[in-house]
Amino acid sequence: MRSIKSDFLWIMLVASIILLVGCYGKSEQVDTATYCVNIDSVEVVDTLPMSSLFKSGKIVCLLDTASAAMLGAIDKMEICGDYVIAMDRDVRHQLCVFDRNGKFLHAIGAKGNGKGEYADLLDFTCDSGEGLIYILDGKGGKIHSYSISEGEYKKSVDCSNEYVNIKYAQSCLYCYHPSLNIGEAHAARFLLDRIEPSDGKILEQYLTSGYNKGSCHPLMFNGSAFLGTESGTFRLALIFANQVMALDKDGKVYPYLTLNSRNWVSEDDLKEFGFRSDHKSLAVLFSRRKALGMSDFMESEKHILLSYMQGFSRSHILYDKAKECAFVVRRLTDDLLGSKVDFGSMNLQYAGSDGKGVYFFLPPGDIDSMSNQLWNSPPFSRLHVADNAFNGAVFYYEFK
Repeated sequence: MRSIKSDFLWIMLVASIILLVGCYGKSEQVDTATYCVNIDSVEVVDTLPMSSLFKSGKIVCLLDTASAAMLGAIDKMEICGDYVIAMDRDVRHQLCVFDRNGKFLHAIGAKGNGKGEYADLLDFTCDSGEGLIYILDGKGGKIHSYSISEGEYKKSVDCSNEYVNIKYAQSCLYCYHPSLNIGEAHAARFLLDRIEPSDGKILEQYLTSGYNKGSCHPLMFNGSAFLGTESGTFRLALIFANQVMALDKDGKVYPYLTLNSRNWVSEDDLKEFGFRSDHKSLAVLFSRRKALGMSDFMESEKHILLSYMQGFSRSHILYDKAKECAFVVRRLTDDLLGSKVDFGSMNLQYAGSDGKGVYFFLPPGDIDSMSNQLWNSPPFSRLHVADNAFNGAVFYYEFK
């Protein structure tokens, strides 16, 4: 999902990053992360085949090309029960529901100012248990709810803060609200709210700017602070944080995974470089070989795989739970769908996990940048559609 439109940050986005960050704001929260990795001292592996982690890969479906279903882009996708839900935030401003075969079922709401409409389609999240979908209406300052199966409008609640991301988990909505404001008073406020879906009331707050190296800036590489995981829980990471936070079964947010490195961006670095939420500031950090920006968090019973940026390059961390050891991986190769094709060249974007495997999606526009060799080889040749009306596709890789 792309929150910043320049080519420079788009590359950063595709490079998906998983930031592992510390937790503040509650005395009950534990101080030590479940997993810790010192990336300066672990073994470096040049390439890692996808078959090391997954036993199979497949194209689940191509999305319907009916006129009402056409998407100008896909900024986010969730697989919720029997449904594939795709958001086009900036081009056609719509949220579309498809079945598992890619057949278009209906849209959720519409852009406008009337009842059941949204002024600004900023984010969405699903409650699979109740069959509800929640839309975060940024400019409208509201959260709207609808039924997934019929698209029926249910209700709207006012937001207490200017949220940019939402995630449904354990009967509540978790909402991230950064800010461009600065100052000590602002730095002490919380970045994450847990709210009651029925009325928008704040139930609990977590994480001050200290978690994000003193920054409250909303800058993100993958468009969301929430990392795709199984329904009912989440992982969270902000761009400068070196910890991934997790939600436990008791509703507490705690440090789950920490990446330590002498090169990880620090609060002093941000002050020294006068960081602002712009391309120039990021370029300075990357030119100094600073590490930051975790995303694409994938976890099985045996392994954790995530990404981060250092300099202008993406690297991956592979953590083996049984052996309690980690590796830095320079490049992933897909030997399940392609013949050891560089995984990054496939332009697949992360859509979450069902616990048994991982979903990815290929957005409509990204198919143009696939190499001809890859594009014309099975199974990718299946993506060819008449009149170049490709509307996106869903992929699935099953864990070993």
